[in-house]
Amino acid sequence: AHARALIRAVLERLGASPDAVAATVDQLVEASLTGYDAHGIMRVTTYVKCIGQGTIIPGAVPWGGTQAFLSTNPLAAAVPRAQGPPLVIDMATSISSFGKVRMRADRGQDIPPDWLIEANGQITQDPHTLGRPPPHQRPAAPG
Repeated sequence: AHARALIRAVLERLGASPDAVAATVDQLVEASLTGYDAHGIMRVTTYVKCIGQGTIIPGAVPWGGTQAFLSTNPLAAAVPRAQGPPLVIDMATSISSFGKVRMRADRGQDIPPDWLIEANGQITQDPHTLGRPPPHQRPAAPG
């Protein structure tokens, strides 16, 4: 209850609409409570920073690029079939979420060499650079 109230107060103070505040609080708390901390409460500081700067969270780098262009949001679709289970795809355009990178940075852990690209286009294992996810090269999760 305290986390919800604190997040709500922060977002309201930043001028978010009541609908956006309610949805954001619910999603962040639910993610943390169900074990998806990389997508949960820890995101509040990022939201505050991005709102304050008038920016959005960076996206993935297109193949051959060095600047973020694509969203790292997951993509999901299901197509019913006449016989058998539906054809389902559930994927992301990056190997890892920024939340997982931030969690490793907070723990003082390096990241695998295929998770981030620095602004100069070089691969990095330092999560503190918070570079951009490279183009999707392998599954981030089963899908």
